Amino acid sequence: MSVKCSGCSWPFLKLSEGQQVRLPDLLRAAKHDYRDVLMWAEYPKEGAALWALRPRLSDEDRSRIAEIRRRDRSQHVDWLKGVKRRPTRG
Repeated sequence: MSVKCSGCSWPFLKLSEGQQVRLPDLLRAAKHDYRDVLMWAEYPKEGAALWALRPRLSDEDRSRIAEIRRRDRSQHVDWLKGVKRRPTRG
């Protein structure tokens, strides 16, 4: 599968944390299923909450995953704001 996406470098920047040595593994994962990389970057805690994949979640579990998702989204927005504040080289 080949997916062309302009502006899709942010997950790699975020997940590699500036360490080029991490990029080959991330690129391999993206070639297998790019949605995994997007999930890891944008919703890291939810992506790790494998219990949330159960077909019938209790109301308590649904509330837990909603809170995890809210926190993940908040950290992602904070990360994006930090990227936009950094001066560009040039």
